[in-house]
Amino acid sequence: METTPPSGYFNVRKPAGITSRDLVNEVQRHIRTDTGFRKLKLGHTGTLDPLATGVMVLVVGTATRLTPWMLLHPKRYRGRFRLGQSSPSGDLETPVQHDPRPLPSRDVLEAVLPQFLGTIRQQPPAHSAIKIDGQRAHKRQRRGEVVNVPERSVRIDHITLESFQATEFVIDVGCGSGTYLRTLGKDIAEAADSTAVMTQLERTAVGPFAVGDAVCLPSLSNGSQWREHLLPIETGLNHLRHLTVSAEDALRLKNGLPIDADDKHGASFNPRNQTRPSAINQDVSTSDVLAVTQEGRAIAILREGTRAKESMDAGWSRRVRFRPHRVFPSDA
Repeated sequence: METTPPSGYFNVRKPAGITSRDLVNEVQRHIRTDTGFRKLKLGHTGTLDPLATGVMVLVVGTATRLTPWMLLHPKRYRGRFRLGQSSPSGDLETPVQHDPRPLPSRDVLEAVLPQFLGTIRQQPPAHSAIKIDGQRAHKRQRRGEVVNVPERSVRIDHITLESFQATEFVIDVGCGSGTYLRTLGKDIAEAADSTAVMTQLERTAVGPFAVGDAVCLPSLSNGSQWREHLLPIETGLNHLRHLTVSAEDALRLKNGLPIDADDKHGASFNPRNQTRPSAINQDVSTSDVLAVTQEGRAIAILREGTRAKESMDAGWSRRVRFRPHRVFPSDA
């Protein structure tokens, strides 16, 4: 009988035709049975529609507490759209209508792409998992209710027109969490005086988790093969600054005590990501720091506290106090 519950991430390649929740449930049932931990928690860091395929990052055990930081990761998608058609859901899940307007050329489409870069306003479709007054918008829509989903700000890092034919186009998009690709494709087509529905969507990356490294669902739901694919907690936190701490400081953090660092620790700060996305909620700060041991094992997520100057032989050194914000179990 195992004594330590598993903890970490799975980079899963979601197939088309199943919901994100169904995928999580299948893996969770199997691992609970295989380990004997009947209350083991599993979740994911971003849903995909049944139509969509590609990267789904599953969080296991202690890693479920890190979802807010995982949402800071940039995401990458490849979406295919059919021009001259529209639907209430923005994809093929609802009846499609034909738009009689002439279809735009490749040059026209490419010309409108720059206006969608940076922080833009986007209105998600009513057929979405967004909660309105505590209920999923798509459930209210299917009951015949009129659903008005409020606009939101989303971040688009890049858009490339990957291919173009007379009636369809494919875009490669890098973006922040909360972006709806079917809405983006529709808005791009409308800016080119047309409309479009999404016919295919693949999430190709979430931060360091790439579709080329993802495992298929059967690898996680049969036997004990899942153990080979469980990634450590540090894998999903490469976008935070890293601070390597001594064994003594690691023990202090484990006991909930703050530690001090000075400027000579600067070499130990390792910004693993070139982008610094905005925080998703109040529990997350882009200035958070991951404390790791000399071996690179995660100890805690730290918050920066007070700063002070301290006299040294060579002059002054800036001292920074860090307090533990989220401490990981010793076996995480």
